[in-house]
Amino acid sequence: MLLLFTCPSVNAQNRAPRLHPLYRFEYDENGNILKRKAQTNNSYPGGPRYKRRNNYRINVGPNPTTGVFKVENTFPSDEEFTYNLYNTSSVMLETRHSSEMCVQFDISEHAAGVYLLQILGTEYESTWKIIKK
Repeated sequence: MLLLFTCPSVNAQNRAPRLHPLYRFEYDENGNILKRKAQTNNSYPGGPRYKRRNNYRINVGPNPTTGVFKVENTFPSDEEFTYNLYNTSSVMLETRHSSEMCVQFDISEHAAGVYLLQILGTEYESTWKIIKK
């Protein structure tokens, strides 16, 4: 699984924040970081809580969660997504197909740990690491 994020920082003269290089992480099935790679461009992808594709974005939260989390998107309403929820043993726990802009998941009956949410669209694919407390 890959995750992109930026870290804004402010210098001593209180100037505007500048962006550090983007880092790409690879995780094992337990959520441990295996590799960290710096990317060369400083484009801002939207931070760690949402991912962009063209002018559209997907937001997943709250993460970490105690059980209930939402997936919100700004894609056109005719775009249908498939949501696949897996545990770290790659067992599919739930699958949904929806064109709604907000989809709610409840994983409160599952044990605390790391889960993977795969989101598939016609021209969009992403995987999110969901942490359940």
